[in-house]
Amino acid sequence: MTAHPKFDPSARVLLGPGPSMTHPRVTRALSAPTVGHLDPELLALYAEEQDLLRTLFQTQNEWTFALS
Repeated sequence: MTAHPKFDPSARVLLGPGPSMTHPRVTRALSAPTVGHLDPELLALYAEEQDLLRTLFQTQNEWTFALS
């Protein structure tokens, strides 16, 4: 198998209809490993989100959660 060089385009402003360049932070986030919906790390993040939402809405309701 042939190793291909890393594709690393230089930063530029694209004024066409797309695709457009993304902010480096977005690119890093998109290149992060995928986490499954039952992964313990995701469940811990979700529990923290619930606590923050309870604080935001000033409630102790255990059924406080985000919807999309």
